[in-house]
Amino acid sequence: MSHFQADALVNSSNGDLNLHVGSLSRIVLDAAGQDAQDECLLNFPCGLQIGQVGVTSSGKLQDRFKAIFHVVLPKWNSGNGEMVTLSIIQLSRKIFEIKNNV
Repeated sequence: MSHFQADALVNSSNGDLNLHVGSLSRIVLDAAGQDAQDECLLNFPCGLQIGQVGVTSSGKLQDRFKAIFHVVLPKWNSGNGEMVTLSIIQLSRKIFEIKNNV
């Protein structure tokens, strides 16, 4: 992650936006710093629901990413893989719309 440069970093998060939970969220937290977690709690005090996207600044990663898009997906387990895949596609569209002000 630290070698890439892009407009946004996409983080798969839990609904509480607790970046201390989940392997990807912990990596994002370690790289972006505590400010990323603080901004999640400030901007989304009630968290997010499955299918929602929360946008924060990129904290210490600002030289590589303009923003972090925190997405909440359904849990992947046997039987709902198709729903998770469709959710990823739908959230990708939302991210594109948010980024391009569509």
